[in-house]
Amino acid sequence: MSRKTLISRFLWNGREFNLRKPVEYKVYCQDGVWMYECGVLGLISYDRNRAEARRNFNEEFAALWDNIALADVSELTQDAIELKNTLREIVADVETAPNKDKPD
Repeated sequence: MSRKTLISRFLWNGREFNLRKPVEYKVYCQDGVWMYECGVLGLISYDRNRAEARRNFNEEFAALWDNIALADVSELTQDAIELKNTLREIVADVETAPNKDKPD
């Protein structure tokens, strides 16, 4: 059984990604593996440990930001450009957040 919920920020490696408005994601456990999925961003993370799956979810978001949102458009495919635009639309700001790497 999956549970849908909203997320309004991602925390990773001393950075806090604050969203303009919360986005929906699903959390569920299947065959002993915890899954976190955000369809609008194409994010999927998983691990047998729920806390680790959540940590990976934040890490994956930061990787999307670093590798897609901050990339030059000339380096991206059309799909990646669309994802870049989505990321830029939903992220209000990125703050340095020392000691705030633990997700809500």
